[in-house]
Amino acid sequence: MSRIICCVAAVLLLFPAAGASALEVGAFEVRGGITLPSNWDTGFTVGAAVDLGELWLDNLHLYPGLSYQVAEDSLSLGFGTSFDVEISSIALGAEVRYFPRSDQSGWYFGGGPYLHFVDREFGSGGSVVSADSQELGLTGVAGYRLGGGLFGEGRYMVVSNFNQAQLLGFSF
Repeated sequence: MSRIICCVAAVLLLFPAAGASALEVGAFEVRGGITLPSNWDTGFTVGAAVDLGELWLDNLHLYPGLSYQVAEDSLSLGFGTSFDVEISSIALGAEVRYFPRSDQSGWYFGGGPYLHFVDREFGSGGSVVSADSQELGLTGVAGYRLGGGLFGEGRYMVVSNFNQAQLLGFSF
């Protein structure tokens, strides 16, 4: 329940910032794509971020963000015994992005810390065991901004036992 409250609070904080910065910067992003976790099956990710503008250096921008990732796997214990595992994470954090061009088109690079609210569910034969944790992780990002608010982006998130690559796109 606390993860849902944190998620809603973060979204509510991002929307006023997006409205305030839309006239200046115009960069409220909605992201979606696939998650490629190590040792897990492919999953999905969705998220949002807001460009709060340039920091103390030219072409360096601060992006607070929120994302939700899910991946699952089926693990075998041998002797015909297996169980399903689903791992999900709500991540709140901020990243700094560097845009080589002042108009923020083309390539960009960055990264930053995120706090992950991780939920692991283990199920076998109709019973499910859940384990929740909060973990600090780091995210690296590289992307290419196309015209019309579209972009393609690759991310790598380092979180204990849930390291993952992500391929993302789209924005408005």
